[in-house]
Amino acid sequence: MLQETLHKFHQLQVDAVEYACLKGIVLFKTDVQSLRDHGAVAVLQDQTQLSFSHRIEMHKPGQHFRFGKLLLLLSSLREVQRSSLESVFFTKAMTGGVSMDQLVLDMYKSLQTDVVLSDSYRCYTGPSTSSGAALHGVR
Repeated sequence: MLQETLHKFHQLQVDAVEYACLKGIVLFKTDVQSLRDHGAVAVLQDQTQLSFSHRIEMHKPGQHFRFGKLLLLLSSLREVQRSSLESVFFTKAMTGGVSMDQLVLDMYKSLQTDVVLSDSYRCYTGPSTSSGAALHGVR
């Protein structure tokens, strides 16, 4: 299931900004039990989705279904068994001192041999990650 999902990411040629937007949408989810301010997180999620949709319209005109297809990839990721992800990534992350996010990003980037990723493009994801973590009750 994981390989199939990564193959879909590769087929859609998800760029670094789209990846960041998807990450923001996942970060700003309102179904977290320890969430302190559902309203604020819902607004951040809506803003992220809106910015993501506008970016696709501007940078990928004519790909009218791209936004929906990318959101469906998130559903595919949720179907991947947690134990599968842990066995593939967790041991490497703990023993190698590499974060899970970095491992997944590196794995995806390894599928893209001809794309140069740039930090100059950003998707609006609200406040910094530390603020987002505080909204979710993470310290």
